Amino acid sequence: MLEAALATCIHMTPRAYARTHGISLEDVEVSVAMDRTRPEETVFRYALILKGPLSPEDLERLHRTAAACPVKNTLSKPLMFEPAPPPAGCPPGLGRGHQPLKAPVARPPSRSGA
Repeated sequence: MLEAALATCIHMTPRAYARTHGISLEDVEVSVAMDRTRPEETVFRYALILKGPLSPEDLERLHRTAAACPVKNTLSKPLMFEPAPPPAGCPPGLGRGHQPLKAPVARPPSRSGA
């Protein structure tokens, strides 16, 4: 899911920039792969293809804009995970960070066919 979030952000950021700056960007192709082979780090590799009648300056600006997408910026920083306190009125014993579900969770069908 992280790859999809990053790919979507890299895809949409240059599109928005092109639209607001009058650049004729016809299509964007993005692929993202996550490499977790080294335990001390996670590496995201991405490829970005921009299509249209783009000048070298337009290409440079669009690539720079894509490289600064908000999801990439977030994933580039150290991350911390902390449980949230229970919401007001939450019954005791549910634990920190737990919020009761408001709707049933859809479960994928069993792979065994049963």
